[in-house]
Amino acid sequence: MKILYICRIFSGLESSLKNGSWKPTGVPTIYKILEYFDRSKHKLHLVLTDFGVGYKHETILENKKPFSVNLTGFSSPITVITDSILFNKLFIKNFFKFFNFFKKNIIIIYFFFKNNPDLVYVDRSNILTAAILVRIFKAKVILRVMGIYPSMWEIINKRTLKNLFIRWCYKSRFKLVICTNDGTAGEIWMNNILHKNVKRENLINGVDNKKFIKKKEKKKIGIFFIGRLEHIKGCIEFVEGISLLSKEDQKKISVTIVGTGSLKAQLLSLIKKKKLTKLIRHKNRIPHNNIKDIHNDCDIYVSLNKLGNLSNANLECFSSGICSIVMGSNPDTLSDLNMEKYFSKNSLIKVAFNSVEKDLSKKISYLINNRKRISQYSKEIYIEASKLLKTWDERIIVEKKLIENIK
Repeated sequence: MKILYICRIFSGLESSLKNGSWKPTGVPTIYKILEYFDRSKHKLHLVLTDFGVGYKHETILENKKPFSVNLTGFSSPITVITDSILFNKLFIKNFFKFFNFFKKNIIIIYFFFKNNPDLVYVDRSNILTAAILVRIFKAKVILRVMGIYPSMWEIINKRTLKNLFIRWCYKSRFKLVICTNDGTAGEIWMNNILHKNVKRENLINGVDNKKFIKKKEKKKIGIFFIGRLEHIKGCIEFVEGISLLSKEDQKKISVTIVGTGSLKAQLLSLIKKKKLTKLIRHKNRIPHNNIKDIHNDCDIYVSLNKLGNLSNANLECFSSGICSIVMGSNPDTLSDLNMEKYFSKNSLIKVAFNSVEKDLSKKISYLINNRKRISQYSKEIYIEASKLLKTWDERIIVEKKLIENIK
């Protein structure tokens, strides 16, 4: 089978492009299936675009023209398409934004005819391209959705011309739509926006580790926050919550934040302002394969993700048997409405959505002063996660069967 795979340049893929070696970080949902296609008998052509990366994004790639790249450790051809003309003045900027947008679609269509693929796999950022290929060129297209963001609900709820057009794109007769079940309301969203006859799957991601990590008893309890440093991840609330702990409690813990993002400078400034520089250390992005080293030091994991509790970082911690504190259900985004279907009240500690900092501080204080409860929560979450979650190899088998069964 010839497969044309079109997706945005995720930051975890961009670093591989710059270094010339296939060592992606983050987005295992994307790179795991790419690695399968690359190793399989299928013929893969990967096209990376900067659709959907945001108005202010500036790629680290120096080449502004479409170019091909060969990566050590990845044998399939890769084509990269980014904005070729950038301009700061608003009117001209909008004109050239449209020009770049039009140009990228023309180039992708060119590769579609050149490769004559049996199947086109497209991520949500390239939804217009996907709609064109389905509606005009009758291509067999799989659409990939990586969870449901608040802006995606606006497409349904706000009847602007732009949203009506995007809804038209989503109503295309895709062969299959695969959504990541990350705690966001994927099934509800898909039922509201997709064509009623389009097949759809809402899949929980896999994990690298399904082995309980037994912790060595140590003087200080290790508390970790792992995720992008953005508002939706609750990184600021995490630091505020730690700052509310008593000095006596702070002496009993060591805190690590792992991640990068637009709030990094603000976060580090807040840590300094709260006089927590000796308590909280920060680490930038780490390779996905090295996450086990973090888990070995982690006694309590905190996730304040406002969109959903089934993210990659969370699943990895659950499957390693790490005592976890997560955000309670968000009624505005319909997140985690079925969370108790997967994990019971005995396995996860939830922070009240309307009182994050105070409740987080209270829950952490209780745990560090009742260490046996940390062990109990660790065992419970491991038992439940081991029954629910698949390894990434098992999870990719599910997706590859869905793809290979398309006629």
